[in-house]
Amino acid sequence: MSSYASSTQQFTVSSDQTRDAFTRSPFSRERLRSPQQKNIQSRGALNIITYYGNGAEKNKTEHSTSGEENMEAGSSGTIQIISNKSIIVINAYLRTGSTFTASLFETYPGVFYIFEPLHDIEKGFRAAEAAKTDVYLQYVDSSRKVTISKRSSVYLEEVCSWLSCRLQDLSKTSLNEQFLSQYKTKMKPFQTCMRRAKISLNGLNYGSAITSCLKKPIQDCQSASFVVLKFIRMRIGELASLLPYFPNMKIVHLIRDPRGMFNSRNHVGLSKVQRNSSDKDAVHGFCRLLEEDLRHSKELSISHPDKIFVLQYEDIAEHPYEWAKRLYKFAGMEYTNSTEDFVRRSTSATKDTGNMQTQRKNSTATSVKWGMQLSAPTAMYIYNTCRKSMDILGYLPLTTNNLRIMSVPSRHRINVTSN
Repeated sequence: MSSYASSTQQFTVSSDQTRDAFTRSPFSRERLRSPQQKNIQSRGALNIITYYGNGAEKNKTEHSTSGEENMEAGSSGTIQIISNKSIIVINAYLRTGSTFTASLFETYPGVFYIFEPLHDIEKGFRAAEAAKTDVYLQYVDSSRKVTISKRSSVYLEEVCSWLSCRLQDLSKTSLNEQFLSQYKTKMKPFQTCMRRAKISLNGLNYGSAITSCLKKPIQDCQSASFVVLKFIRMRIGELASLLPYFPNMKIVHLIRDPRGMFNSRNHVGLSKVQRNSSDKDAVHGFCRLLEEDLRHSKELSISHPDKIFVLQYEDIAEHPYEWAKRLYKFAGMEYTNSTEDFVRRSTSATKDTGNMQTQRKNSTATSVKWGMQLSAPTAMYIYNTCRKSMDILGYLPLTTNNLRIMSVPSRHRINVTSN
């Protein structure tokens, strides 16, 4: 991974500088559209190649070994910083406690928080992949078709627009994201403004309306104490490639015992691993994905240990106050009484809220109840399929004889990035 230590000093980046740096970066639409552009990459940087298919995402990452310095970064040859804002990115998987973990940061004063900004973009790519067609993307001032192979590039482009507060560069798909209205985020004023103006995102007046309707969200983003994004659709390797351009960005890699994760998916109707062979294929795909993400997290923990925090769901479920404090310390946030109250309300509520909500009567019991619900053959299948990652994460095999015995531990605590 490329070193960027020399580029992390504090200084003010103006909006003009952000615009210019973003335009010159490898993540702008202009760069991605131009076939004449070189592969923009710093010497020794990670070359991220992401594969999507059959319900699984797999990353392949190689180190660039060419001696060519083909990063356009000015005469000094250093990387052009896009934004110096304080950024926290939570990267997780479906049903791993990511909403609660992200909510911890959302409660911090002045945070600009976006929930699952790639949700609808991913749906579009999956639909196009199934139909074997290209993806059609519309923007304020343009439109384009992209092939399925450009998925990772489009993801990074959209993420960079969020991180740099250049919301006017987002696709209409992102701006019309259903989660922006379903969850309490800083983008609600935009959608309220558009509804009041009675302007469809596909309407003729969209271009003239967006400047007015995006004004407040952009101001909120630019003035925010932290920008916080939560993903279950990005890979650690992809996020690591952004760090040189966002030197005050930090990554929380949230992981859950895959047996508990798939059991939770079963419970809410998102997976039926024990009965459906295609979902067993999803287990294989997830295990490959997890193994690759863990490899990237370890590499990052070695090269830049202050940029990555590997968090296991069981830790924050069983010891929420301790681990919330650790997360805040990592992020550079002050842990206050209001934060403590939020943790208490979320992990020791009077009753469990809905399946898609975060409040739990007993978060510890929630983290281990899969042992009472998942069949022994399914539990062993998931464990054996993910065996390499299970060993790294300290998760233990459970058999028919001890699966239902709650006093038998399903894991032992371990320093994940040391293995």
